[in-house]
Amino acid sequence: MNDFSKADLGAVCTLPGLHVLFSVDEERPIGPGDRSLFMSTLQKMRHFETYKVEVLCDDGRAIIGSSYYDGYPFSHYDNEGELTVVDGAIYGKSQETVMKELNEISLRKLSLCQISERLKDFLSTAHGEFLIAKYDEQTGKCLIFNDALGRLPAYYVSDDDSASTAFLVSREVKFLIGAGRIAKFNSTALAEHLLFGYPLGERTLWEGIRRLGPANMLLMDSKKKSLLSRTALSWNLDHTDKNSTVAKNLHAKAKELSDLFLTSCREIVQAFPRSVHVVSLSGGLDSRATLAGVIQAGTQPVAYSFSSAESKIAMKIARTLGVNHNVIHPSFGISKEDYVRLTDGLVDLSLIHVMSYLCNLRENVGNKAVLITGDGGDKTLGSLYLEPKVRDVGNLLQHIISTDRILEIDEICSLLSIDKDAFREHLRNHLLKYPEKTIAGKFSHFKVFERGLKWLFVGEDRNRYFLWSTTPFYSVRFFSASMEVCQNAKKHYMLYKNFLSDLDPALNRIKYHNRMVSLSFPNWLLRLYLVAFDWLKEHFYEPGAANPLALSSRKQVHEELEEARRSALRLIEGDALQFVSKPRALELVKNTQNIAKINALATLILYAHIALDRNPCAQCCS
Repeated sequence: MNDFSKADLGAVCTLPGLHVLFSVDEERPIGPGDRSLFMSTLQKMRHFETYKVEVLCDDGRAIIGSSYYDGYPFSHYDNEGELTVVDGAIYGKSQETVMKELNEISLRKLSLCQISERLKDFLSTAHGEFLIAKYDEQTGKCLIFNDALGRLPAYYVSDDDSASTAFLVSREVKFLIGAGRIAKFNSTALAEHLLFGYPLGERTLWEGIRRLGPANMLLMDSKKKSLLSRTALSWNLDHTDKNSTVAKNLHAKAKELSDLFLTSCREIVQAFPRSVHVVSLSGGLDSRATLAGVIQAGTQPVAYSFSSAESKIAMKIARTLGVNHNVIHPSFGISKEDYVRLTDGLVDLSLIHVMSYLCNLRENVGNKAVLITGDGGDKTLGSLYLEPKVRDVGNLLQHIISTDRILEIDEICSLLSIDKDAFREHLRNHLLKYPEKTIAGKFSHFKVFERGLKWLFVGEDRNRYFLWSTTPFYSVRFFSASMEVCQNAKKHYMLYKNFLSDLDPALNRIKYHNRMVSLSFPNWLLRLYLVAFDWLKEHFYEPGAANPLALSSRKQVHEELEEARRSALRLIEGDALQFVSKPRALELVKNTQNIAKINALATLILYAHIALDRNPCAQCCS
């Protein structure tokens, strides 16, 4: 076959990208067993004829492999014996400039401090999503680092077995489980995952596998037998001046941000001059801003929407901006088991329908396309406002739990048989470790570098199974400038309103689906409406409803809840649960009226069944 097909969707096993095996001791090269396992796992990454599997280096000390499809940005080159591999895309710089700057980060010529400084300079100006590996056979050094915001999820594992010095890095957890013989869950990460939908910090669900943090560098030296992990560029989201953006300069700040946003859009479309530029359009603010920005970048995009209640608003946005709009009605389904296997249990079952949308989208636009979304608008321009009454870390933890939890802490601790007080203390200590000193700064850090990084970036990466996906909201310059705006200025969409006006005043006159109002209302009336809307949401919202005013959707929500409950009960009753209490799980699913809890627990149980009882790569790649 030449493309993705409905019949083969369940066979997709892993994301495209980079896979590295390195021996940190030159006296103990990669053994035949480790090499054979790495190579066999790599071969399982060839899912379709459009996928390419390559071994870029195999010299006994390092094996560097790649798996990617035609249209996925992946490049490599050699500079006097130093191999550089770029997984992903860098925007706003020519390929020659990127090569020159990366060549200047020389493992052969620079000290550790000099490498760190060069990396800091490079990452502070590099707009893009990427994971880069550099290997110098002469010095026996290997450097791996990612972009400033950690846009491409990447994972690594170091084998603590004294008989092995193998070190693995991959874009996919499945690859590490298969090639690294990982087989044990991390109980703390499981608890965090059930609480928020993702583990915190660098933890993953697995013992021995860690997630690469933003702007993180791994430097391996086989001659010195050393492995160093260091952050090359740090982020601190404290606001030193609470009045840094007030009403009198709100317009100026919005204009600065809209200019940076348009620059970001131009850099993205110019990086893919021969590709179809596809904007995923909803009834929200972020995607309409993206569509307007891409148009002003000088290209003629096409807009696609998932068939939903937002489609009519999306159609009106596209018509207003003069863009062809297409609504996708998914024509096939994917089993829950295939979906959970595909996403490593990191994206719960409530979003299973998105896979159908993405597969149909790929069929419509082909592989020579780039998907540009509005992801990140909520974190950069939306309000991360924290009430002044939240004054210490204890208050902050309670606030985060009350607003972001999926399962209750009591339910989690009962399911996993862990101590409730110890778990709360663990969470509190985790918040204390954030670099920010202020409580508001720590709250922003949680929203951006926990929820954003661990939940939303993983969701975006799901798109890349099918098409390269990016967003203009996460360029380093735009992100930095947006984080300088105090949260008071972002409340009630005041900053966003000005931002959209600079892009195209017509955008504010079109209803915002999530709040059922257009932002063109007078500011005083808009604030009053939003306060009332949030009150309704707090008191009447049912999980799964489109919005708190959609009372007519309650019957549908109830039907979806009962179907999820029946499905979860069948799963729990038919499985020998290895990490949760089966009676507690059955009790929770039978009694809860919250579909999010059911989906979160069911996803994790199904993932454990797939990953612990079977070889996840062999099952979905055979």
